[in-house]
Amino acid sequence: MSQVTTFNDYQQLAARTAAMDVSKAIREATFSLGLVCEAGEVAELYLMDTGRQFATLPKELGDVLWYAAALCTEHGLQMGDITGVDDIETWQKSCYEKPMLDTRLFVEASKVGDYMKKVVGHGHDLDQDRLIAGLKKVLGCVGDLAVAHRLQVTDITTANIDKLRARYPDGWDKLRSIHRAPDDN
Repeated sequence: MSQVTTFNDYQQLAARTAAMDVSKAIREATFSLGLVCEAGEVAELYLMDTGRQFATLPKELGDVLWYAAALCTEHGLQMGDITGVDDIETWQKSCYEKPMLDTRLFVEASKVGDYMKKVVGHGHDLDQDRLIAGLKKVLGCVGDLAVAHRLQVTDITTANIDKLRARYPDGWDKLRSIHRAPDDN
């Protein structure tokens, strides 16, 4: 497959594999929980002391991006608008290495998850500007982590879409999700 070089292309390709056959509340909860859980898996890599723990970092960052894309799609937002530029390589040039990136990603994703809990579970009205601000911070952390580990976000988005195309060649399929191979996570 050719490189996924824009956020909006990535978001459109990622949307093929989202479970849209459930209620809006279930989608919002799933996408919010997924974002927090995947950010937690990135943080977990920093706690492991194996010397090889970062081999899976691109996959985990791809999963964070997928859930961010799913939340954007669910709320009619474009990732390129949130980041301020659609071209991923141009955007990544604005990212830089910062201290405590794993913690920052988890904290920012948790804030989005906590806010969406209030929208979905407590009946709060959605403040789209607040959601956008939170997702912008999450995406910024992903870019900063990629820079810190000398990864290209375009490689991450492309590998994530390739993985999803192999898993769901015809788009989202509940049975294929349930019966995935143990090493397909």
